[in-house]
Amino acid sequence: MTELFAKYGDSRLRRDLLRDFCLTAHCLEEQFARFDASGSLSFTIIAETIGNDCNKGLLWHIKDSSGLLFKNKTLSAAAGQLDWTIGYLFHECLQVMEAAYQLRHYGPKLAVLCRLHSTGAGKVSGIEQSLHEMAEQSGANLGHHIARARALISAATGLFCRYLAGESANRPLARFIHDREKLLRDVFGVRFETLLQSIYGQNTELVFLESALSLAELGRRDKAALALRKALEINPHNAECARLLESMLVTP
Repeated sequence: MTELFAKYGDSRLRRDLLRDFCLTAHCLEEQFARFDASGSLSFTIIAETIGNDCNKGLLWHIKDSSGLLFKNKTLSAAAGQLDWTIGYLFHECLQVMEAAYQLRHYGPKLAVLCRLHSTGAGKVSGIEQSLHEMAEQSGANLGHHIARARALISAATGLFCRYLAGESANRPLARFIHDREKLLRDVFGVRFETLLQSIYGQNTELVFLESALSLAELGRRDKAALALRKALEINPHNAECARLLESMLVTP
């Protein structure tokens, strides 16, 4: 991780943190919506998203990346709170995974055991009743942890808007916003426009300008020109966009 930091610097780490958060939040919300609809979710998908010591999942990597990005620095309030929220989300999702496992395995297993040893009299002992009540709590516990995870994800989107304020010169970030706008809109919802304004102020065309410069560096002149045209649709008076577009159209 230290080598990556030295190679790419803060700009790409900030981009990567936002990107990986969005991918994780989108995956988690798909499972949470499944729980809303059916009362269950995929333990396997949640477990893969978190990972383990030997095979870290995306959420685990986000926690590590956050720690690297914010380690040994004087943090702004937004940065410190974002780091805290990501760490808390990681541990809350561990609780989601644990509750999902209990719901998937222990409730059905208890039902089978009770049927196998039923006396046929239809009576349930006090011990069995207590076990059934605990098993039934698994669904409620899972719902509780999902609600907390959703609240943390929502808080993180607001904190990202504050943390990334003024990052208008962050070209990797601009490329991510340009390339994955739908993902960002899905995760940030109504806060997507707030995110753009926080980064670019009233000059939101800059996301397309920075993306065009990035695409041009990679030799993708046609896509760079398309990005510049989008920038000029937002602000026809941006002289730099107009100049760059003209140079791309006349230069072979």
